[in-house]
Amino acid sequence: MTEISTSRYQGKDVQLQTTSQEMLAKFAIDYSSYFKFDMYSSISKLQEFLEEAAAKLDEFSSLFEMNESESKDWIEQSLPSIIANSVRTTSDFRKRIDTFQGLVEELKAVLDRLEAQVTQAEQSFGTSSSLRSMFNYFVR
Repeated sequence: MTEISTSRYQGKDVQLQTTSQEMLAKFAIDYSSYFKFDMYSSISKLQEFLEEAAAKLDEFSSLFEMNESESKDWIEQSLPSIIANSVRTTSDFRKRIDTFQGLVEELKAVLDRLEAQVTQAEQSFGTSSSLRSMFNYFVR
């Protein structure tokens, strides 16, 4: 089968005569170019990508291990000292609280004696003083 096609070339109509087999061969050659690819270049690109990914993974892994190691070292060194300081600080605070509590009790005893002496002096002079009411204010 022969086909006549008209094309425009440099402003003139040109008639081309092609057979079905020629057209089929041309079509097959054009179509086969879509399936042609360079297997070597595709594989080499994939291999480069995989090598870069492996290098990045290795780098990340080493950073992670280093960070984990430093964290363990810090915990092993710092945590015991923090706990020891906590225990020591707690005992120091208990001692200071006990000392302060003793001081408050001692002051209360001194004030009670002073109040007793003021009461005794008031009774001996037969007067009532506002000093006693002032001490009662502090005791509250």
